[in-house]
Amino acid sequence: MIVKGISAPEKYSVAAEAVRALVPAFHGYMVEMDLWFNRLVDAVAFTRTYEVQWNPTSVGANTTSEQTVTITGLATTDIVYVNKPSHQTGLGIAGARVSAADTLAVTFMNTTGGAINPPSELYYVVAIRR
Repeated sequence: MIVKGISAPEKYSVAAEAVRALVPAFHGYMVEMDLWFNRLVDAVAFTRTYEVQWNPTSVGANTTSEQTVTITGLATTDIVYVNKPSHQTGLGIAGARVSAADTLAVTFMNTTGGAINPPSELYYVVAIRR
């Protein structure tokens, strides 16, 4: 058959035996790719973000205070980062951890001579799970 001056060959130039010989090699390649992708998935950390409306209790003068809030989905093996959305002079977050399943523990520090009462705010939490 001729279409616009181009003709297809009557027979394929690759023998059936050559194609059959490539199948096991291709299968082996696909198995290796599958293993590689599984290793990649295991190496990449699972990251999830949370928002929680929270009203922490007052933090005494020149002290630290660990306070907890429930966030469904956290695991004790998670690495967590907490963002307090507003600034308050003398009040900071000294650390954060998951103290129990679904429980975020945040350590507040007060560097002033008087107690500080953090307002109710929407806190943002990033949890990294390996």
